[in-house]
Amino acid sequence: MHYPGQAQTAIVALWAAPRKRASAALSGYYCSMVIGIIGSDDRAVAIGRLLMRCAHSISFSDPGTHEKAQKASDALPGSRVETTYEQAAACETLIMAIHWEDLDRALAALGTYKTGVVIDATRPP
Repeated sequence: MHYPGQAQTAIVALWAAPRKRASAALSGYYCSMVIGIIGSDDRAVAIGRLLMRCAHSISFSDPGTHEKAQKASDALPGSRVETTYEQAAACETLIMAIHWEDLDRALAALGTYKTGVVIDATRPP
């Protein structure tokens, strides 16, 4: 079930601070997360910028074209471009920051994702 504000709450929780992993908790070092953003509009870039400020590693993909993802990555130095399938293999968290109409295409490109968390920040019609 999806409630208004859930995606925003989850993104703010990721932004608050890089989390401590159990193995790093003993030494006191913070570890950044590998986060994939599926989408390439201004909203996706803003989410990526917010998360990169907290030292998280960001990658972009777009279910439409590679060029759109490259444009988003160019707007945010330090991020990278991957296919949606590569993101599913490498990322701990995926953020779906796409338009509602592109959701089926993105889920088909994603394949089976069982290793992490998916945050739904899609825009409904």
